[in-house]
Amino acid sequence: MFIYVGCSGGGTSSMFCQKMVKEIAKQGNLSAVFTDATTAFLKRREYGNTYDLVFVYGGIGMITQNTVDDFGRLFDVVFVAPQVRFLTESIQKLLKNFPTIVKDIPMKIFGKMNAYDAYDLLLEELIFLDEKRAYQSDMVTVTKAQDKDIEILVVGGSSQENYFKKQFSQWEKQEILFSTERFSLIGLYDFQPQEDVCLRLLFCNGGQIKEEEIAQITRRIDGVWLMPAAYLGFEKN
Repeated sequence: MFIYVGCSGGGTSSMFCQKMVKEIAKQGNLSAVFTDATTAFLKRREYGNTYDLVFVYGGIGMITQNTVDDFGRLFDVVFVAPQVRFLTESIQKLLKNFPTIVKDIPMKIFGKMNAYDAYDLLLEELIFLDEKRAYQSDMVTVTKAQDKDIEILVVGGSSQENYFKKQFSQWEKQEILFSTERFSLIGLYDFQPQEDVCLRLLFCNGGQIKEEEIAQITRRIDGVWLMPAAYLGFEKN
């Protein structure tokens, strides 16, 4: 089980995770490790195969529109520390399409930096959340954020060009529901149309595509429409 403990900056959650892992090691019933988020993503397979519980610490602000896909696919539980529980609802909304459980970490657990006293309480909480997540996993299918639409990234084109205006006219005659917008990574993931669409076109120039964002973009879109004059800003000559 991967458990993310998010506080304001990561310091308090780091201390909590460290103390809990030490206590779990003393009890000897389970194997556990604690680490930061970057390492957890890099070593997810190794940690998942080796430990029963993987505690990951960091700021709750690390979960954003840009990173929600990564967090939703890795973490079983996100515990929100008491000092940032005013953000719990927004984190729940971000992760609503994933079976990840988002919950305020009980004060009686987090407040007891005495890991010996908190050990039984934490395990009881995790067992309950694991059962809840198993049920939720049956209810939620983690596909391309459960989209019904086809999303196409158009590189090097504009929705105002005659070429696309003619294409739009044909689709309207065929009663194909579509939408157009300017591309942004946040907008790509935060799509809340007023009505159902079958096809979503996101227009951008090549300079907007950053090499480090390619993985996030490809997880979401269905295809790329590359116009003749298109280029990618990170291409090497």
